[in-house]
Amino acid sequence: MSAGASVERLAGWSACGPVAFVDAEYFGGNGFQRAQVWDAGRGVLGPLVREEGDRCRTSPPSPSRSGGSVS
Repeated sequence: MSAGASVERLAGWSACGPVAFVDAEYFGGNGFQRAQVWDAGRGVLGPLVREEGDRCRTSPPSPSRSGGSVS
């Protein structure tokens, strides 16, 4: 399934209530975390991406840093 199809499917499921996608991938200490939330078919949070070595922040990363849609 393509990344676009996955996002569309999750957004569609949110018509019945909020849906969240959370993912973490690490190997040998390197990796990243991703998250996105939809409600009523709309993205309400994210996509958020935190890569190894990113400093803690109080606001979400810039859109250019987030890498676009969550796959």
